[in-house]
Amino acid sequence: MKKALMILIVITTIILLVTSGMAKNDYSISCEEISQIDTGGGAFAITISDNYAYVCDITANLGGLFIIDISDPTNPLKMSRFFDGGLAQEVVVRDDIAYVADCSDGLEIINVSNPSNPVKIGSYKITNMYTTSVKLFGDFAFIGDLHHGLIRLNITNLSDPVKITSIPYSCPSLEVSTNFLVTINHDHGGLEIRDLENLTKLGDYSPINVDLIYSVLLQNLVFSTNHQQNTGEVHIINISDTINPVLISKYKGATVAHKCFVDEDLLYVPCSDAGIEIVDISNPAEPKKVASYSDNSGVAFNLYVKDNIAFVADGLDGLEIIQMTITENNKGTNGFSLIGCIIAIQFIKRMKKKKQMKQTSIG
Repeated sequence: MKKALMILIVITTIILLVTSGMAKNDYSISCEEISQIDTGGGAFAITISDNYAYVCDITANLGGLFIIDISDPTNPLKMSRFFDGGLAQEVVVRDDIAYVADCSDGLEIINVSNPSNPVKIGSYKITNMYTTSVKLFGDFAFIGDLHHGLIRLNITNLSDPVKITSIPYSCPSLEVSTNFLVTINHDHGGLEIRDLENLTKLGDYSPINVDLIYSVLLQNLVFSTNHQQNTGEVHIINISDTINPVLISKYKGATVAHKCFVDEDLLYVPCSDAGIEIVDISNPAEPKKVASYSDNSGVAFNLYVKDNIAFVADGLDGLEIIQMTITENNKGTNGFSLIGCIIAIQFIKRMKKKKQMKQTSIG
């Protein structure tokens, strides 16, 4: 039994020593624009559901919600446009229903089961609204409004959403998790974490001289952009302790950074007229730019990545579709540690010599 245990320890030690030098993969990414389609004015936000892109265009009278068939990304087809006033700021799609944060028109609820003929079926609107964000959780919609704050709505009856509760502060954006909300309080430029049920504040991150504006959430990490002119900052914040969020690092992009998109180890940062930047966040403490793309036109506000294709809401350039070729290059020497190999070889030699000495003494 002791001999078997010793053999197991030796094998484990060798494996640990030899593989101790393994490194995370490094990324090589090339980008190529494969198509573009106008949306009437200024494409501002985007989400994708199935084979359709839902693009919010914020241009008065020309904009609204555009539904675009992207089943062939090299040839996007405009299916329809929904506009009845307001300025579409953000859209979420679930079960063939689009929920649009429509500025002065509040929250609009649109049946998109027929992409060629979207039909409004409900709304939530009160006076002096400036609704800029919407997220869903179960039977509830949470909307962020610059004038009325964070609002929780019951949407069981889609034709008549009912306000459950609200918190009055300027709230330009929010994200929802299974246990909490991450919201921006624009009154002090900080980030707040709130309870889903009653919107009670759990904790906050309020750095001095920073104006956070948009956030995206990945598990226990928040990526929030600083809206101050020409900072290009993305604050990476650990919220595993919702009471005490902690800044891990900052990524400095070009010009003003808008609403990001995160997909596993890659962060996509829309940087206004500088296009998009792609950042390796496999180590959130040391974010590293690995690629960028710009055609020196348009203003990148938001994007959505699917199957290595970036769909960019690019202002006056409408929807731009960019094919990415992503290669992962291992940074180690065949994945092994040279020092670890040397130590392992010495370890084996010592064990072998010890065994020979033991056999000699017995003989």
